Amino acid sequence: MTAHNYNLVSQIFRIIIIYSFIFSISFLSIQPASSSPGVTVTYNVDLTDDIIINSGCDDGVADADCSLRGAISLITAFSPNEYVINIPDGVYTLDIVESPASENANTQGDLDINMAVVTLQGQSMTGTIIDGHNTDRILDLVGTSNTYTLNDLTLLNGLVLKGEGGGGGIRINGGNLILNQVAITNNTVEGIYEGCPGACVYADTGGGIYETGAASLTITSSTISHNFAVWGGGIDHQDNTSLSLVDSSVTSNKAIRNGGGLLLRSGTNTIERSMISENTGEVGGGISNFPGTTLSINNSTIEDNTSTTSGGGVETWGSTTLTNVTINHNYAAYSGGGLSIWGAMGYGTTLVIITNVTLVDNSTPGGGGGLYVGYQGSATLDHVSMAGNTASGGGHAIQAHYGSMSVTSTIISSSSSGSTCGFDNGGSLISNNYNLSSDASCNLGVGDLVNQDMQFGTFGDHFGFTDTLPILKDSPAINFGNPADPANRLDQRSVPILGGRSDSGAFEFIPPSLWLPVIVRPMTY
Repeated sequence: MTAHNYNLVSQIFRIIIIYSFIFSISFLSIQPASSSPGVTVTYNVDLTDDIIINSGCDDGVADADCSLRGAISLITAFSPNEYVINIPDGVYTLDIVESPASENANTQGDLDINMAVVTLQGQSMTGTIIDGHNTDRILDLVGTSNTYTLNDLTLLNGLVLKGEGGGGGIRINGGNLILNQVAITNNTVEGIYEGCPGACVYADTGGGIYETGAASLTITSSTISHNFAVWGGGIDHQDNTSLSLVDSSVTSNKAIRNGGGLLLRSGTNTIERSMISENTGEVGGGISNFPGTTLSINNSTIEDNTSTTSGGGVETWGSTTLTNVTINHNYAAYSGGGLSIWGAMGYGTTLVIITNVTLVDNSTPGGGGGLYVGYQGSATLDHVSMAGNTASGGGHAIQAHYGSMSVTSTIISSSSSGSTCGFDNGGSLISNNYNLSSDASCNLGVGDLVNQDMQFGTFGDHFGFTDTLPILKDSPAINFGNPADPANRLDQRSVPILGGRSDSGAFEFIPPSLWLPVIVRPMTY
């Protein structure tokens, strides 16, 4: 081959390569976004009507051609993409069919989202409202490995009829659910209590949220309120995964059976800087924590909850840790006005660790106005303050019924007539010293003080994340705490030891001449 011919062939070959490259780039550029792995696809809702229209969901123009249901209908099952649906302020009433049938195709009733990673992004928690119209639940989320995120919106007026699976606001069956600045309110799961003791029938659960199928739930800066179900008025969480509730409130929910606010049936659960208040249930007005479940509550308040049997604030059958918590003004009709602890057959002794906790003004006609420890229950109290609790049946502050407890650096006080502590059926209290009680009923030891006037101040806001019960300058609890406490120990408000030795109880006395930094509470309080 001559040099001329060789050069000609080389040029032709280079032209073919260049045009092939250009063609391939052009071809890729015209493919839909959904075919490329890892792409974030954004749809912008611009119509509040509950119809399926989606022709303009991705054009960026607000011209009433993208409904919320229509945008959801564009989400592709098994897609590798992540979807973001932007929802401006407005009321989105789910009324496409007035009497919807049960289906999972997103054509009527609830909004069905299946097999995708999806974010519903509202404009504001109070302004972006999805109204279930009291005809169906609002969101049905399916998919075992998916993540669903809801930001800045409200879900209200969901309704699930008896036997239709629970979750008046949201049902998630597998996957992960994340809520940020979301209100779940006024949702209902209808039903009746169908059986216990023995094999309980857990039907019609989770008035606000029903979580099952190994799903995890993370709630931040949100409100779960005024929801109703047979089990778990606010939330029913199960299937051995995690729940995290942070800077949030669970308030004014109701359950016929367990867990007016929260029913925790399994997994590892954390409540941080949150409020559990004004909830009602038969067992565990605020929280019902089941056997085999781990619960940690920190820097939170449990108040004004009601149980029609036991555990006005909390009833726990599972491992529980309470740190820097206030339990106040709860009521139980049988026992444990503030907190009730039980063991469970087959799970061994239930151990509850209570540190830097204030129990005040809880009540019951039965036993244990502040704290009730039942069969196979065990509690360890360290730097706890108890005052103003009442129990007509015995043990205004504490009742140990079969169960046991150990106490260190704790104030056990009552101003009502009758015993501050009560014991029956082998219930016991072990003192590790440095405790104080208002009478001699608590079986304290030689390293304790009994028949004491505690010199309390007024319960209320004394800085920190929770209301606390202060001690005054002449209180016998000052500098009476365990001398082996670490030098960097903090009280319930995160105040350090003052005077070289800790005070007994949850509150460290501050001399009037000292000024401490203010801790700002979350806005949900």
